[in-house]
Amino acid sequence: MNRNLSAFICLSAVMFAAFIFAHVVFGAEESKDEVQEAVRRMQQRIEQIRKEDPNNSFAVAAQYKVLFERFPRTIEGKMAAFEVYEIHRKAKRQQLALGTLALILTVYKDYETLINPLASDKPIGICATAQIEMASMYSEDLGTPLIALETLSRIPYRYPNQQVGILAGDRQYQGRAEVIALWHTSRVQTAMGEPSNAIMTLRELCSTYPKEEVMVAEGKVLKVTELALHEVHRSLSASMGGLPRQLSDLSEFESLIRTPEDKVYMLFIKGELTLDAFVKFKTSGLAEEACGYYLQVIDKFPALEIERGNIKRRPAVEAMERIARVYEDYMGNPDHAVVELDRLYSRFASINEGSLAPYALFIEAEVQHRHNNLEDASRNFLKVKNIAGNALLYPSVKGQESTLTQKADEYTKEIEKERKK
Repeated sequence: MNRNLSAFICLSAVMFAAFIFAHVVFGAEESKDEVQEAVRRMQQRIEQIRKEDPNNSFAVAAQYKVLFERFPRTIEGKMAAFEVYEIHRKAKRQQLALGTLALILTVYKDYETLINPLASDKPIGICATAQIEMASMYSEDLGTPLIALETLSRIPYRYPNQQVGILAGDRQYQGRAEVIALWHTSRVQTAMGEPSNAIMTLRELCSTYPKEEVMVAEGKVLKVTELALHEVHRSLSASMGGLPRQLSDLSEFESLIRTPEDKVYMLFIKGELTLDAFVKFKTSGLAEEACGYYLQVIDKFPALEIERGNIKRRPAVEAMERIARVYEDYMGNPDHAVVELDRLYSRFASINEGSLAPYALFIEAEVQHRHNNLEDASRNFLKVKNIAGNALLYPSVKGQESTLTQKADEYTKEIEKERKK
């Protein structure tokens, strides 16, 4: 199969190179206005096909391919090349998708770029992106991770300082080529069942490119350390090693963590890995240990807020919610959750501005409400209304902010309705 695929790619590349040459010579006779008009008509044709038969992805890809072939040096032609690839890959037509990437690498020079609509000063390297995508296909679709690793290893040397990215669809990303190559390398190593190697790669990523940022799915922008922590968590969760080995591997990464945000996420990772072990072995001490990590978040970062895009979070509040869930859902003991939250409420009750007390009481009331202890829940929600003031309800979305007082009032009215039934 691999020989046939290689032959298909080589033959397609040779034929397409000749085809492109003919079109470039012919296209040189067309004025800029004629080219723009031709591109506009072709785009209209694509939209028409999509409306007539939304499921006919092959026909849409064929039209994009014509646009790519006829005007490969226009913005629209370059984007059309990746549209063809994306359509075929999404439709599981691996040979056509990989063949399209090979054609892209044949037609374009290493220095040619696409306009980046998200950052005009950071154009996207066409060939570097095609190489990243080719490695992704080798690993995820064709089951050849070693070829993927080989492909990724060449990218930092061939395309230094270039930007790469896919800016639409469910595999959205953008960043420096070297950073994305190392990130993808760690993901391939995780898929191969090599979490220790993946973590070593992520250590290299953080130590070499500590100030870089990467855009990931849904346009979210992460610092390299944040991205690496997400991948460390994913890698360790997928590993077959026990909790001591997981925590040991995690400690190898800990020395690179500097910011309060990253330290919080590290503690959350430790808590989640410990809970995973609890689910596997049903040892109550592991659940308590997980809560210990969440309590460290509360102790060390009580006032910290983390803002990403339009969403603001407060890790200490999230830690309280996680403690409640450990006792409520994992251990099946909501009464103990209430005891722990009441203890946190008492601890912070004497603190005024920015206090965690109303949050502890609010979460305690939510637990009571979920378990039909309506009398205690109602009393605590009323108390929250009296002490919370303008304390924000987290997570808080910019432009849609709500307060604990407002949410407690909603719960109080809901409980009154339930009592009248």
